[in-house]
Amino acid sequence: PSVIADSTPSKRGLHLGPVALVTSFTLCNLLNYVDRGLVNGVLPTLGEDFHVSKTSLGLLTGAFMGGYCALCPLFAYLSNVFPPFLLMGFGLSVWEVSAVMAAYAPS
Repeated sequence: PSVIADSTPSKRGLHLGPVALVTSFTLCNLLNYVDRGLVNGVLPTLGEDFHVSKTSLGLLTGAFMGGYCALCPLFAYLSNVFPPFLLMGFGLSVWEVSAVMAAYAPS
């Protein structure tokens, strides 16, 4: 006997429509863009508060952007292994925790 695959979509997981998907990805990309721009905006304050040279600030900026570049292929692979919304939730959670920790930093 031949087996015919069931073509009905699974009811497991979160299923969003196209508009919701585009909106959520756009908001995540906006947060990502703003986050990268914040580093350059606070460099003068970092240099003054921590008495860091301009060379060290340049290296800090390069390391920050290098981290983004280095982790992109890893998360591209992980998005094929795990649900993308789970990865986005994890990334946004890490970002929020680090933002709250930075807000309570003494200087």
